[in-house]
Amino acid sequence: MFRSLALAVICLPMGAAAACYGDAGTPLFHCTVEGGKTEIRVCLQDSAAYYAYGPPGRAPDIVFSRHVQDIHMTPWPGISRTYWEELAFANGAFEYRIHHSFDRNGELPQDGTLTVTRNGLQIAELTCAAGTISTADFSPLFDAKEESGQCWNFDTRSWGRCP
Repeated sequence: MFRSLALAVICLPMGAAAACYGDAGTPLFHCTVEGGKTEIRVCLQDSAAYYAYGPPGRAPDIVFSRHVQDIHMTPWPGISRTYWEELAFANGAFEYRIHHSFDRNGELPQDGTLTVTRNGLQIAELTCAAGTISTADFSPLFDAKEESGQCWNFDTRSWGRCP
């Protein structure tokens, strides 16, 4: 079901896929799902974040980018023993939401999920395979959003123009 989504999204030319591979860009998230048959990658390059989904070591099935101002990111609020972050890419009627968390005491394993919705209805949820999250740090995106003139308001839990 999820692979069929590749036909329903607007993708960038394959040159854009290079942003999440090799030395290009800053990795924000990476894990494998579906028994290692598929990987999820998110990276930051200049003022854009890239989402890529597809088989490891091959061209992604889905790849697109959004300006950092157009990505919804919820940073960890700074309380509780579980550190978590979430970001969401909109792509037409689809939204790709990536969530990761880990226990700051190290007692629970790190986890990550990809939830895909179409017109607000969930159509897929994939969980990262245990031990496959090699990158999970959205703080460079937070910094890039601030550099672009957006500031996070912890009281309203929303992004707005910086004062």
